[in-house]
Amino acid sequence: MQEDLASIREVVDLSPPEALDSAQAFLTEQGYDVKNRTATTLTVERQNTASTAEQEDALRLVVMAVPQPEGGVRVKVRGNET
Repeated sequence: MQEDLASIREVVDLSPPEALDSAQAFLTEQGYDVKNRTATTLTVERQNTASTAEQEDALRLVVMAVPQPEGGVRVKVRGNET
């Protein structure tokens, strides 16, 4: 079940690709593999080491960089990681 895990209250002064590049670099260092990337979203997964089932227990995060009318982006994270 995916749920909202985090969001940054302030607008980040980056473009969507810059925000996603930063998120991707951080998450791949944490052991996540990139599964999909669009202009405004990044989907990553890693296997849950506490589980024996592969796909069903994959930890999935979706990072969204939502462009703001005044410039910059608002960052939101959804996923099943708790």
